[in-house]
Amino acid sequence: MNFDPTKMYTRHLKRVFNLFHLSDFKESLDDWKDKALCAHPSAYYEPNLREKLVLFVKELQRLTEAFHLLLLKKTAEQASKKWENPRSKNRTTHHRPLFLTPHEFRNPFLVIHSFTQTYSKTSAEGELLDMLEAAVIYRGALPDNKECLVLLYRQLDFLIKLAFAMKKNGLKKQRKFSTKPRVSAYVGNRGKI
Repeated sequence: MNFDPTKMYTRHLKRVFNLFHLSDFKESLDDWKDKALCAHPSAYYEPNLREKLVLFVKELQRLTEAFHLLLLKKTAEQASKKWENPRSKNRTTHHRPLFLTPHEFRNPFLVIHSFTQTYSKTSAEGELLDMLEAAVIYRGALPDNKECLVLLYRQLDFLIKLAFAMKKNGLKKQRKFSTKPRVSAYVGNRGKI
């Protein structure tokens, strides 16, 4: 029996992506990053710390896209079991990943593995908290929308915790990062081929 760590978190992932679409995550993270860079005083006063923030935000965006793809794949599997065609659902641009390579698009576990190799759980959570603090103390000309900062923080914190839980539960062992894409196609109402 293969371990599927997303199985027990599917309900929570649905909640996360019902609250924020991929485009919402991108816009909110970009806005958050801008405020963190402009805030004074903040943890990002040195150039190397600002660069670290920019790279971290990019990796967070990639992580959200990877989890969104995993949720879509899980939903598609469930839909095929019920003889539904998941492609019939309206997929608009706010659900389209922008930061993943075609290889990562086929295997989102690569992104999760890369994130957990690049950052420790403590440093990722600390960086996220530093971003929140800098965005909260920001006073300036950028539009101020602090109402959803804590909600966004909680969603991103959950995704970080999920990535490290997956690593702890054998992401590396259970998923072979092959270069071959998994073949699955949907034809009409016949289900998965």
